[in-house]
Amino acid sequence: MDKIKIVCRALVVDEQHRILLVKKTGSDFWSLPGGKLDADDVSVEECLARELHEELGVESKIEEIRHVLELHKNDTRYVELIWNTTLHGDPTKQQEGIFEVSGHELEDIRWMSNEDMRGEVVKPDFLKNLF
Repeated sequence: MDKIKIVCRALVVDEQHRILLVKKTGSDFWSLPGGKLDADDVSVEECLARELHEELGVESKIEEIRHVLELHKNDTRYVELIWNTTLHGDPTKQQEGIFEVSGHELEDIRWMSNEDMRGEVVKPDFLKNLF
């Protein structure tokens, strides 16, 4: 039987249709901010709010669920839940210090347009064609 892990992610889009993406420390790709459900999390929404606060140092408003993805890697099945999310504050204003803000979990954070994503490895792939 596969292990199952739930991953909660935020789709944050600005007025210019740019998507907020993060690069985890040691990673070779960009992804949506968020993380894995912990045993202490009361709900998946609480997990996402906690992850956004830990990684980005901002509060959030979790809105409607946008996508559900299922990924398989080795003996683990990942169920990825992606919500439309509004952040209270712009975490990219502290881009220079994101390594410290995130407790060394993130090495970079950026707003990216479809054009900005060309030539970059972005997961999930559908983000490159969202707009």
